Amino acid sequence: MAPSQSLQAALSSVQEAFVKQNPQSNQAHKEACRYFPGGNTRSVLYTTPFPLSFQSGHGSTLTSVDGDTYTDFLGEYSAGIFGHSNPQIAEALAGVLSRGWNFGGVCERFNIEMVRFTNSGTEANMMALAAALAFSARKHPGCPEPKSIVVFSNAYHGSTLSFPNTLVDEIRRGHDVSHLTPNLPHNFLIAPWNNPAETTELLATRPRGSIAAILVEPLQGAGGCRPASAQFLKTLRALADQKSALLIVDEVMTSRLAPGGLAQEWALRPDLITLGKWIGGGMSFGAFGGRRDVLQLFDPRTTKVPLGHAGTFNNNVLSMAAGCAGLDVYSAQRVARLNELGSTLKARLHALLADASLCEPPANRTDNDDDDDDDDDYAQRYPLETDSNSDSNDVPPTPPPGRMYISGYGSVLSIRFSGPDATTCHQLFFHHMLEEKIYLAARGYMALSLELSRADIEHFIAAVQRFVTKYAALLLKDE
Repeated sequence: MAPSQSLQAALSSVQEAFVKQNPQSNQAHKEACRYFPGGNTRSVLYTTPFPLSFQSGHGSTLTSVDGDTYTDFLGEYSAGIFGHSNPQIAEALAGVLSRGWNFGGVCERFNIEMVRFTNSGTEANMMALAAALAFSARKHPGCPEPKSIVVFSNAYHGSTLSFPNTLVDEIRRGHDVSHLTPNLPHNFLIAPWNNPAETTELLATRPRGSIAAILVEPLQGAGGCRPASAQFLKTLRALADQKSALLIVDEVMTSRLAPGGLAQEWALRPDLITLGKWIGGGMSFGAFGGRRDVLQLFDPRTTKVPLGHAGTFNNNVLSMAAGCAGLDVYSAQRVARLNELGSTLKARLHALLADASLCEPPANRTDNDDDDDDDDDYAQRYPLETDSNSDSNDVPPTPPPGRMYISGYGSVLSIRFSGPDATTCHQLFFHHMLEEKIYLAARGYMALSLELSRADIEHFIAAVQRFVTKYAALLLKDE
């Protein structure tokens, strides 16, 4: 049997066991498929042969409709940082109508001058881009339309602003991709992630005022938990200034990684930031904010023709109350503790995988090492990944650091596989972890919650060790 067939056979075996062990989830999925395409209203929830259905959650655990309890390492894709049924947030929701709340808390925490609320991070990014386009058009009325928006390979800013490498490759080949994506029809310039030289070259001939915004995640979430380098972010700030563009930092996912978000932590000066997920206390929430002169475009008192920003639930009192309670719960001390837990998990897994020859050994450094120079000390222990649009560029794309490896920063991490059969490997790992009663994303993504304990971390590491013991030879044979 060929190696790839062996991997597929292993996957088929664990999936057959999964079907037998979860009949109620199977039935729930079949019922959902009668009403929802794919059986869900959120594409990322779909897994083969069918997703688990959960009936309850408490602390760091989830209970499926089949009665099994799982340790939750997915954390609602970083929105569920407080775990399940957090009592402080529940109390805030119960008493919201009788107590006021602090409208300025978000501005103070993330060092922004003004803010607008939305219902999701996707909406926040859409509105931030709309504001940037309007701001640029009014500031540079002589520049031809449509103005460009710079985004990056493998970036994700919501379902209508998604640029996976599969799509980017099609665009590079000159193919029409309008039928492949629900993206908004903006004039996007897709630059290579973490590649300052090529990004600078791409924008070199663009006239000042022709680019409305540069939109970037300081750490790509859906794109593999890939941290940006300090030099890359500095280059983007300089390019935004040179081209009179707004630098928009998408902190929907990364704002949880430092008390004031990663932009503050990494000394990046954005013009606008976008927020969401955990800041709503686990409820629907989004926000965009930043410079006063940009946000005043929405103020009818100071702008002759103000921008409209309607939305029935933009002022959702329950979300606001839960969010304010969440900001109190997630203190600087708890940020540090959760990031340390993630750093421990990352380092232990990296060492485990390196010992099995599945990835390169780590450098002799940690995420939290202090350093006075401009090096990327937050990611120096693990290889930074670079994309490229050119085969001949001086900064070529970074090869994967192993057959199975871990990337990320702090409490947001991803277990990843390389090779043409990476999807099969991810599915095999996902089902193995379900057998270990650990829940994470099918693609290997995880966002730790405050409810996770060191015992939970040890459980996760032991489960990965058992996966490596069982499948390492097959993975290396297939390399």
